[in-house]
Amino acid sequence: MNAGQGALDPAHSAADAVVVFSISRAPLRVSERIAWRLSLIVLVLSKCRGQAASAQTLHNLSWALQNSATRALARQWWESPESADLATMRTDPRLATTITIAAAEDLLAIAPSGRVELTDRGREFGAMIDSDESLMSQEKALLRDLAPLNDRQVMLRLGGM
Repeated sequence: MNAGQGALDPAHSAADAVVVFSISRAPLRVSERIAWRLSLIVLVLSKCRGQAASAQTLHNLSWALQNSATRALARQWWESPESADLATMRTDPRLATTITIAAAEDLLAIAPSGRVELTDRGREFGAMIDSDESLMSQEKALLRDLAPLNDRQVMLRLGGM
């Protein structure tokens, strides 16, 4: 189509359109990569009591593990819960999608109670991640520092919604 011609011009069809693809130079942040997100949710659940957690606990911990700034805040708030910023919403907008994909991959399941829990396949994957010291070392360090992890402790110390 020439400049100025409308897209609804009956003389031209969609088949006449020229599509140009270009390489994006903007890298995805680690927290936006699905492989990292699936690994993270499995790792988090593998460290929680009973290898299960509420959606709110997963929101809090996924938020805490996003980057070095949120990890530092989570450590500070865990050690001194009264310093937690009540106005900060500790939610992960990509968590629902991550849970859906992880469930489709048989890494986790939603219990009748609504808690998210690892499947046998998820437990195997979590053990594999945990056994390799080079994988997710910063995330593992924070989870180790916050242990023991259970819904009550996460809500008391990290708060949020």
